[in-house]
Amino acid sequence: MPPRVLLHPSALPFSVSLSYQHLLFSALYQ
Repeated sequence: MPPRVLLHPSALPFSVSLSYQHLLFSALYQ
């Protein structure tokens, strides 16, 4: 994914939700 997409304001909620899902799955599989 290009850095400019991550820096775009509208892409912020998607990045946050993706990070949250990653943390959630990490907690589930530990």
